[in-house]
Amino acid sequence: MITNTWRNLTPGVSSVQNVQASLGQPSRDVSGVSRGGTSQLRLLDYPTPQSSIFLRNDIVLVMVIIPRDGGDFPILAEEWEKELGKPSKKLPSIRGKNSWVYVYADKGIAVTVLAGKVKAVELFPPMKPEEYEARLYIRPPKFVK
Repeated sequence: MITNTWRNLTPGVSSVQNVQASLGQPSRDVSGVSRGGTSQLRLLDYPTPQSSIFLRNDIVLVMVIIPRDGGDFPILAEEWEKELGKPSKKLPSIRGKNSWVYVYADKGIAVTVLAGKVKAVELFPPMKPEEYEARLYIRPPKFVK
């Protein structure tokens, strides 16, 4: 079952201490970063498994995980849709003009998809799709020809 909890870490609930107990010491710890429309976050980066944890007031706000074969998450978009249904929104991704963010905001999940393969998984507290778009979504730059 796919949920917004990963390695016993739940956005909106788990603390920085929980993150470090589960994943160890980060390779990078930076304060004052932004994600989407939210600023003044703390970022913890981990190389294995490749993940970035964004915290607000030392509580997990969003976790971004790069899935891999045999890992914690399915790597095919059809597997996500089979389990979670149709996404509430599909938004353009910063990963390129053929990439899309499938948003399951009410479940606290968004996945970036390119050519049917999941390139990134975002886990966050459940919210309305408009809230995700305003607070956490990273808009791609305008492409000019």
